[in-house]
Amino acid sequence: MEFVTIRDHHEPIISREIFEATQREIERRHELYAAKNGFANRYAMSGKIICGECGSTFVHIQRTVGNGSPVDAWRCIRRQREGGKKRAIGNGDEVGCNCCNLHDRDVRDILPYVVAQVMEDRESLLQRFLRCPCMYSLLL
Repeated sequence: MEFVTIRDHHEPIISREIFEATQREIERRHELYAAKNGFANRYAMSGKIICGECGSTFVHIQRTVGNGSPVDAWRCIRRQREGGKKRAIGNGDEVGCNCCNLHDRDVRDILPYVVAQVMEDRESLLQRFLRCPCMYSLLL
């Protein structure tokens, strides 16, 4: 299938400069985070859920419940790798995380509310985003 691109066909929702800056930021983040943690970001929420306990991102997992059926869930990557009980190791560092898993259906249920909140405040979020020092280099 061949795509046809028609530039300046209609009035844009955002300016070309913001679009191009956003594309550069997406690429920058992709290079920075892509498969860095060993997970491929195949799921829409990968890397977007942050653990309130340790600050790590959540990854998608599939668990098997008592009756043998699979259940999609999200788990803190630190808990996934280091275990579900925060504890000190020999050198005094802490490993593990005490957070709970999130059921995928709960994440899907709450997502529309989160998006609605962001959309209500999108102008101030955009202004804060554009004032961010990391954006200066992207807009040039």
